[in-house]
Amino acid sequence: MSKKLTSSLLPLSAMMLAGLSFSTQAEELKSPENTEQVLPTVTVKANAEQPDGLRAKTTRVGKIAQDPQDIPQAITVITRQLMDQQQVSSFREALRNVSGLTFNAAEGGGRSGDNVLLRGFYTFGDTYLDGIRDTAQYNREAFDLEQIDVLRGAAAMLFGRGQAGGVINQESKSAQLKDAHSVKFSLGSHDYTEATGDFNKQLTDSSALRVNVMKRGESSWRVNPVTDSKPTLDREGLAINLGLGLHTADEFNINHLHTKTDDNPDYGVPFNNGTAGADLTRRPTTTFPVDNFWGVDTNFDRSNTEISTLSHTHHFANSDLRTQIRTANYERVYWASAPSNTTAPDFDGNSAKTRKSDTDTIA
Repeated sequence: MSKKLTSSLLPLSAMMLAGLSFSTQAEELKSPENTEQVLPTVTVKANAEQPDGLRAKTTRVGKIAQDPQDIPQAITVITRQLMDQQQVSSFREALRNVSGLTFNAAEGGGRSGDNVLLRGFYTFGDTYLDGIRDTAQYNREAFDLEQIDVLRGAAAMLFGRGQAGGVINQESKSAQLKDAHSVKFSLGSHDYTEATGDFNKQLTDSSALRVNVMKRGESSWRVNPVTDSKPTLDREGLAINLGLGLHTADEFNINHLHTKTDDNPDYGVPFNNGTAGADLTRRPTTTFPVDNFWGVDTNFDRSNTEISTLSHTHHFANSDLRTQIRTANYERVYWASAPSNTTAPDFDGNSAKTRKSDTDTIA
């Protein structure tokens, strides 16, 4: 009888031991050692980010003045601060900061001037100056530009008919309600010299005048071994902006840009037609030294550009109405000696390339 009682009590004792073990684990879970740890507060102090002038806060490449980050496309903005730090002289030099952009060499004398490819598409009709198409063939300068906006990708919704590569918009300097003046000089190798001036004068509480001037010249390391002629560059520019009603409900801006060039153009090095493969790619010649220049002193590339713009902006409570009218005249003529793969440079030049154009536009 006692054996049966003992055997019947074993399961009960096992249950009691199991219950005791569970109770012990529950007490351990409730113990302070296993509660969530609260770390001490960490305080970080830093100065607010200061504008460095290299990142633009506004752009008009989206048709209105807005933050570039609000435009859902790839945009590169070349600011005045960046151009000054890099000693940028021309529109072409400024665009070296943009990826996916190249310059053509105007083979055959076709598209002369700033001949840009953006993402593989030709941008002759997609270059703008203050939101208006700037389609003439001329060499653009940077002395009067506040910034350059490059929008990559299709832009027909914003700018109408155009290529799929993108849009390049130049923003001119405008008059400011303050007195500020600066003069800069640059010297470099191969007779490079440049002088620029930026003069801003406040006239009244709501009007100001800004004048920018530029004079630049340079030579080259390439030379005609017979005549000692070298490619040269001689350019000058003047930009005047008068602002009326600044920071009022109705703002008026009158802007005039004048640029003039008188260069001895370098048409490059000759190519060897015999090296053309299946893809028609030709390699530069090895017949003549690379520093040979085929031009002579009588070659020239002269241009005269006059652009006048009148703009009016009316500010509503939460929007603006902007109206612009522009007249422009572009004159250009050049006579350049093309290089030869068979004939060495001489006194007269070889295979002259000539162009002449006189373009008037109203927009």
